[in-house]
Amino acid sequence: LEEWGVLSNPNDNNKDFSAQEEILGDDIFGLESVLDKLVLVKKLREVRVLRGFHRITPSKEDFVQADLNKNIAWLPATEVFGEGIFISFKEKAITTWQNKYKDAIHLRLDVMQKKYNHMKLDFLPEPTSKFVLLHTLAHLLIRQLAFECGYAAASLRERIYCSNEKNPMAGILIYTADSDSEGSLGGLVRQGNKDRFIPTLLTAMQRGEWCSADPVCRELPAQGMNGLNRAACHSCSLLAETSCVSH
Repeated sequence: LEEWGVLSNPNDNNKDFSAQEEILGDDIFGLESVLDKLVLVKKLREVRVLRGFHRITPSKEDFVQADLNKNIAWLPATEVFGEGIFISFKEKAITTWQNKYKDAIHLRLDVMQKKYNHMKLDFLPEPTSKFVLLHTLAHLLIRQLAFECGYAAASLRERIYCSNEKNPMAGILIYTADSDSEGSLGGLVRQGNKDRFIPTLLTAMQRGEWCSADPVCRELPAQGMNGLNRAACHSCSLLAETSCVSH
């Protein structure tokens, strides 16, 4: 929620964070009814901390502490800098989509939600209709941005902001934060300019309509871990594990 507030209203620029909002206008092929804000994140700092790990099967019960329960007062971490593009969507547009295709969405998500609850997969984000929508779009955008700006897809990461609570969130941050030179080339921010991003978004959605592995991919009822991916494969919308928020 704190990150959402800063990214939605990027006024607090400092040595670790610099961003500005891109004015969308009303000439973006009808997307003005869907997109809320487009923000160019010229600099961001990310600290990744290892709290622990799992062996074989992820679960809260089998979580191994990073200090192996030796009560060490610090954790191993890495600090990296990068850049990114933040997109937020209008809640009204998402609600309209959910109501219009309520039956189809329920039919598609019902299997995912039952498996999520039955197999106690609470270490993964809950597969709500809004989350699946944002997550799928983030993957399609990363694949297209890698093609457009020259970054390797594995060097781009996603961060999904999704909540239906008192302070609703519906947004995506696509960023690069690597220890090598790919973390600060500037090409990703340039792709966030309106004249480049809107065609990229439209192309990503168009390419997402089919898969080069069709009809095999389309006809499979479930793929991936516990079948949660439904009809999605590495030829259409899956990414490297290092890029995905839901490993």
